[in-house]
Amino acid sequence: MYSKLLEFVVGGVKMFSKFKESFNEMKSVRNLCIISLLMALRMLLRIVGSITINHYMVVGFGFLAYIIVGTMFGPFVAIIFGFLSDILCFYLIGSNGPFHWGFTLDSILSVLIYSLFLYKFKLSATRALVTQIVHDIIICVILNTYWLSQMYFQNDFSKAFLSRLPKELIVLPINCVLTVSLVVVFKRVAKGLKLCN
Repeated sequence: MYSKLLEFVVGGVKMFSKFKESFNEMKSVRNLCIISLLMALRMLLRIVGSITINHYMVVGFGFLAYIIVGTMFGPFVAIIFGFLSDILCFYLIGSNGPFHWGFTLDSILSVLIYSLFLYKFKLSATRALVTQIVHDIIICVILNTYWLSQMYFQNDFSKAFLSRLPKELIVLPINCVLTVSLVVVFKRVAKGLKLCN
């Protein structure tokens, strides 16, 4: 019992140190420039990398920028990036529907999940695969569906869930392949360019 409590405390300390290290990432002008470029990439992917099926079903690839930010800069930067990217994308590019703070929360949590699973860890295809599955279940299947049920399905979560399930089942393997590929390539490029520790 004490060992489990000790593991929990040690895990909390490690998590705090990751936030501190992530905060320190923002002290570098080089890193701020890279973060800005990744924000531009996120917005570009929102414009050209999104396929709209209908007003509540969109297949997008903006999450690829989230993976890079989470992997390179950690949870503190992830929270700021997720918030700003959602607000900027909505107001500068537009959306398929009205603004909803739930999607801003989703954006923050998306980058945060990638950072908590990938920042300062040994990158591997397995870790990337697990990260994407956790992300898609929490963000795409549960939270996005919940917000959409409020907006378009008169708070009927089960109806929204059933209408979105086929799309999520099709997109999940594609997202997993893209995530694993990106992490494998990023690992090689980051070593060569000394982008990550």
